Amino acid sequence: DGIAFDGSSGTNLSGAVDISNSVLTSNEASGISITNAGGTISSAAISGNRISDAGDLLTPGAALLLQATGTTGGAATITKATISSNVITDFRAGHGIRLIGGNQAGAAKSTLGIPGNATNVVAVTGNRMDGGSGGLEQQPDAFVDVQVFGAADANVDVSTNGTDAEPIRHLDC
Repeated sequence: DGIAFDGSSGTNLSGAVDISNSVLTSNEASGISITNAGGTISSAAISGNRISDAGDLLTPGAALLLQATGTTGGAATITKATISSNVITDFRAGHGIRLIGGNQAGAAKSTLGIPGNATNVVAVTGNRMDGGSGGLEQQPDAFVDVQVFGAADANVDVSTNGTDAEPIRHLDC
């Protein structure tokens, strides 16, 4: 992983998180990985990063992973996040951006944005992705993968990604 806060359980990050303008090349698995099973990330800004993979199929992952899960004793909250203006290239096995929320271990709900709230949203906007020129079965499965399961709430906006000049391309979807 390029930048990883993804220990096996508990709180890996809390408070405000800003990962911006980084160049992460030849990543194995994920470029940026944030996984919490507890605690609160009040605001995450992940923007302007250039993330590229080694171009192989042996280490599937996501260019960017943001995950809020839980335990029998509690759950993680990501109040709001802005994932914008990132350029993702050559992640051939996995996903461009992966958002996961859910607590299967307990009753406490994990949260990816606050439902019904216009401000507290996980927004994926203005990003670009080229999955590589490997051809069918040699390209990523999806640009964005959102999974919400078990005990969870979510408010996610995926919009205005890609441009006319640089559309989202080379995916196996």
